[in-house]
Amino acid sequence: MQKNRPLPWGFELRQLTFWLSVVLVGGAIPDLLIYFGDWRALVAGWATAGVVAFLIWNKMARKSGVGVFIHIPQRKGDPKDSNILLVNKRMSEEHIDWFMAGPDNPEYADDAKRRAEWMVKTIQHHLRKTRINPAMASTLYFYLYSQLEDAFAMGAHFTKQFSVDTDGLHDLNGNLPGKWRISPAVRYLAIRRQKREIYEIDIGRLAKLGEIDFKGSGSIDETIHTLHDRTARDGSARLRKLAILIYVHQETDPATSNGDRERDPKRASNQELKEGNEETRRSPKKNSDNQPECQEIEAYRCLFVGAASGRVPHNYDIKEDDLCDNAIAFSLNSKLLEDLLTNGQGHEFLRYLNKRRAAVSRRLYGTEEVPVRLFLKGPAIVAFAAGAIFPQGSRLVPWKNSATNQNSPKPKVSITPNPDFVAIVDGDNIGSPMESHLLSGELKSAITYSESVSSELAFAFHSIGTIPGVELLSTGGDSAIFGIKASSISSFQEKLDEIRLQNPLSLSCGWGIDARSAFMGLRISKTSGKNITSMGR
Repeated sequence: MQKNRPLPWGFELRQLTFWLSVVLVGGAIPDLLIYFGDWRALVAGWATAGVVAFLIWNKMARKSGVGVFIHIPQRKGDPKDSNILLVNKRMSEEHIDWFMAGPDNPEYADDAKRRAEWMVKTIQHHLRKTRINPAMASTLYFYLYSQLEDAFAMGAHFTKQFSVDTDGLHDLNGNLPGKWRISPAVRYLAIRRQKREIYEIDIGRLAKLGEIDFKGSGSIDETIHTLHDRTARDGSARLRKLAILIYVHQETDPATSNGDRERDPKRASNQELKEGNEETRRSPKKNSDNQPECQEIEAYRCLFVGAASGRVPHNYDIKEDDLCDNAIAFSLNSKLLEDLLTNGQGHEFLRYLNKRRAAVSRRLYGTEEVPVRLFLKGPAIVAFAAGAIFPQGSRLVPWKNSATNQNSPKPKVSITPNPDFVAIVDGDNIGSPMESHLLSGELKSAITYSESVSSELAFAFHSIGTIPGVELLSTGGDSAIFGIKASSISSFQEKLDEIRLQNPLSLSCGWGIDARSAFMGLRISKTSGKNITSMGR
């Protein structure tokens, strides 16, 4: 375990300057000036040394407690020097003294739980050090710096090792002696848009019961999704897990008006979200100039829902135990969250989210203690707080650039184990615009088009797959294969026609009693004008 205090001479030098000024004022200066016989120099020396001593005393008086900066580095090593400089500046301005700790053992590299346990042990190590001077009245302030997965695991371990109230954190092992206390305000270093900030969550207030004083609920977009109707035809138990998405999106261009969005038929339909699997929705006020592009949120929400259900390609590192049967998606503007975290209201925001989680859990499962799988696009301090307040057995699902949905677990219970019909949906002329962009040398336009098409198709395929009696069996590129019960074939066709009206992409479909007849139907659609549905034989 690595433990050191950066720039240790800074604190001692300030103390030395202060006491040297006191000594000069009290004795050395009078003796020297009396020897030389100049009373005016004596007064000037007294005044100068007195001012220096007062300035140093005043600066030190505004500082409080001892800071402990704990970081979990990435595999490449320690935090960047610029990050350490920010922490050093903040610590030096606010605290009498501070220390830094970070693991130097590579065995922690691939295990978030063990890294979180190490962080707790580091905190307890500094608590034991307070026994050296138990009579000293001071406060320990903890600063954390880690990735999302580590932050969530750390928050969960906090609740196991410390009791929390509005007076501070209390070590369950009794390691805090005398008049020492631990500040309930946990601070996290965050780097967003090249800006380095230190955000704060008051864990004591986070655990408080009673009314929630949060005024920004109208600016949070919320949807509830049914991922799987696991009535268990094969006798399997329901997957009693609730997936939660917290999506912090960037501010959009204020020049984009709501009127423009509402006139767009696709975005307008997305805004209304009439799918049967979405039970409730709380939308931001429609007159907000900073309301995000609906398409951006829908694409990310679609990816989240598909990942949590195990149906849609994704880059989340999902295990078999992470599949869920219901989900809540929250989205809010990054400016709103930054304001909440910097003005001391972050704990009220998280209490509000936890209250909504508990209410949905009670309605769907009859209890609040349902494990959660958190999908987060936001700062690590939100992950830390979520780990501290979510039920036991919860986990943050990390995003892995190297993850592939081919190895992701699939639902054990099939919604349509023996489909009466098979349908194939395939995009029309998807590659032509891409070729045009590439041949013109417009790489940025090609990437934008590719991302747009991918999100549109994922949204369309997922929407079809949520129809009762319809299962998304496979998806790849711009094609998808569905299994359909006989009672759901008309709903399938109506949904596909609705998507065609809303979606700028052209989709051909063929269906039949088996894969061969579905493929023959698709060929008929392709040769009959495209963007239609045909039955094959």
